[in-house]
Amino acid sequence: MWQWCWCLLITSLENSQAEIFTLGYLTGSQRRPGDYSYQRPGRVISGAISMAVDEVNEKLLGPMGHSLDFVVAETYGQEEVSIKQVAALWAANVSAFIGPQETCVHEGRMAAAFNLPMVSYFCRDVANSNKRVYSTFARTRPSDIDISRSVVAVLTHFKFMHIGVVYLKAQNHDFSRLAMAIISAAREKQISIRTIQVYRQPYYYENKRENISRNPFLDVIKETYKDTRIYVSVGYYHDHIGLMLALDSLKLLDSGEYAAIGVDVDKYESEEAIRYLSGPLRKEPSPRTLHAFRSYLAVAASPSPSYPAFAREVNKRLQMPPFNFTNPLLTLGGGKVIPVEAACASRLGVGVCKGTRRCT
Repeated sequence: MWQWCWCLLITSLENSQAEIFTLGYLTGSQRRPGDYSYQRPGRVISGAISMAVDEVNEKLLGPMGHSLDFVVAETYGQEEVSIKQVAALWAANVSAFIGPQETCVHEGRMAAAFNLPMVSYFCRDVANSNKRVYSTFARTRPSDIDISRSVVAVLTHFKFMHIGVVYLKAQNHDFSRLAMAIISAAREKQISIRTIQVYRQPYYYENKRENISRNPFLDVIKETYKDTRIYVSVGYYHDHIGLMLALDSLKLLDSGEYAAIGVDVDKYESEEAIRYLSGPLRKEPSPRTLHAFRSYLAVAASPSPSYPAFAREVNKRLQMPPFNFTNPLLTLGGGKVIPVEAACASRLGVGVCKGTRRCT
């Protein structure tokens, strides 16, 4: 059963007059004119905030005579807009911030200056883990530090003390901060970094001679295999397939001296486990892939057994006010793919202080 994680700090509410506490929800659901690349994650996440607010009202605040509401602040995925929206929400007398999405460093400092809680469901930036600076900031999504510690735990368990790091850095697909966090955490444990390699576009594996995109890992492996045995791949699951096939193509996996650890920031899809071997464009994995993945480990978020029910509810609420996002698959009985950030958004953290906008 889906475990809701409500973290509420409620002071002296039981005997107070009924109050409405307003959240400022910072999200990127629209594109600015001329912007054709922004992915607008808010269009698949936002139904979760409605779901969370309703449950808080029903189970917690409602019985005490209070209620929770939220207002939407559009950021267009741009930091300068996000910063302005934080200031505007503070001026509008919100009780707490939910978000932002892509950026949170400057916004988190502002929240601390305003002494208002900011609960981010999306941002993984390492800097915000410094509680002396970001005293009112919390997050429901694992930070880059949390993920890097998990990776380092795997490395030390298997005594992999010399590694190479390969990560994706492309427009709207930038894993550089997570990669740097892993590198920093590894060095703290005296794990040496033999090489750091960057590839510039996701690899959508398809088992054809004329591939959709040339495997970028072939050149990476050719340049580094003499000094590197263990590779840490930071990117999408289908990128990890490309890395393993490159190692296999060069016959490096036959001796058992080479291996890779794939870091996946998305939740593990247990009902579609085959895709981690087949890629997004095939229904079944090739024999080469099955052979190559005998030398592979993954670090990924644990699945939730009731996520499908949660995703259906979020899809329903995306079409309802205040969002009113259309579902193009509705006539076919389908819905949007709901990413893990929606679940993080639904794990609502709210700080409410009676009689003042300041929280202690």
